[in-house]
Amino acid sequence: MKFIKKNRGFTLIEMMFVFAIIAILSMMAVGGYSQYRRSALIDVAADSFISQVNELKSDILYGQLNKNDDGLVCRGFLIEDNTLKSYSQKFTGKKIWDEYNNKWIYSGCVNFEERKVFDFAFDKDVSLVAVDDDVLNGFVLRFIPPEAKIEVSFDGGLSFNTSNYADYSFSMKYGEGENYMRTFKIDLSTAQISK
Repeated sequence: MKFIKKNRGFTLIEMMFVFAIIAILSMMAVGGYSQYRRSALIDVAADSFISQVNELKSDILYGQLNKNDDGLVCRGFLIEDNTLKSYSQKFTGKKIWDEYNNKWIYSGCVNFEERKVFDFAFDKDVSLVAVDDDVLNGFVLRFIPPEAKIEVSFDGGLSFNTSNYADYSFSMKYGEGENYMRTFKIDLSTAQISK
């Protein structure tokens, strides 16, 4: 009597068990990936903001290369409607005598209302949040030619001041939760930004 060897495959229960393990592992991977993605997007937005502010300051100090020639301009950024924007405005180059400091100073950024505004390019889920008691909407920082002197306004550009403020903080967050947030601290005397 000859025994026929039976070809044996996987049973239905073994296959369902393997598919369940694969499903659990893939759900964990998707959750980890989405957390990584949110964290990476907020880091990219934060680094992009710092880079763009440094470029604004550099344009004032060293001039603009390969851009539309608007002549000498003041450049800066402002927060309007919880949105971060950069802007430029004409600079007249007018010098006036500062009796308090006994020297000539530039007084040349024209009316703040006559400015060109550009949105910073961020992901649509990135938003701004006020830190402590700092004003969020209405904050304006601008660089004045030729030394990139800093002027600050907390009232939407109605009045500018150069020396009464030490630093300013605000946060940038991704999505609704507090988990994906980067806080910026701007030294208003040097325009150095740390996060």
